[in-house]
Amino acid sequence: MNQPERVLHVVEDAHSPISQLRVAFATGDKETVDQHFGSARSFMIYAINEDDFHLVEAVEFKHAAQGHDDGKLQPRINALSGCAAVHFIACGPPAIRQLLNQGVQPLKLEEGSCIRGLLEEIQQQMIAEPESWPAKALLKKRQSQVDELERLVGLLDEDW
Repeated sequence: MNQPERVLHVVEDAHSPISQLRVAFATGDKETVDQHFGSARSFMIYAINEDDFHLVEAVEFKHAAQGHDDGKLQPRINALSGCAAVHFIACGPPAIRQLLNQGVQPLKLEEGSCIRGLLEEIQQQMIAEPESWPAKALLKKRQSQVDELERLVGLLDEDW
């Protein structure tokens, strides 16, 4: 199976906000979106909120052959676990279905779209457009964290 060849995890700063979205970019040059999802050589994954964004993970795969090989999709989808969205230049319908089933928003872009510019656009959407997918995803994540905190507080109130 086409497992990641290398994975770099960036250690999170203890003071970084908990409420951050993870967004992924299919890229070969690490600066622009220039890869097809199914044959992407690498994904750069960033944490982003209204105030900040930073790289949290880089996942590299061995070169994948072009064409429809469903065996190469699952490792890529698994690598995006916890991501709110993935940006690419092309993606087939089976991959789009699987991404949506995992709660990852697939986003097709023009080849050469600048990752830094896209991150800045996402931040602006979070702030100015409450109906945009980034704002909704961040709100959903925050609500999930509140629900988890309430569940844990409820456990403390139970008789042990």
